[in-house]
Amino acid sequence: MEEVIVYIEENEIGDLVRCQNCGSLMLMQSGGTVCGECESDRVEWYDKEKPRWNNQELEEAGFIVIEK
Repeated sequence: MEEVIVYIEENEIGDLVRCQNCGSLMLMQSGGTVCGECESDRVEWYDKEKPRWNNQELEEAGFIVIEK
């Protein structure tokens, strides 16, 4: 199971991205471009077929949700 750092409110839909600099997997505000961990602007969608997720979908998919 992979950890996802969540930077949005519980029921909000956001972009699921991975930082290409530090490797963090994050759920962030839609359209966000800066990593919440290392502040790099090298973020890419985790899954281009499904770029937007919410907390419930992450948990149902087996991710470990860590809220910040």
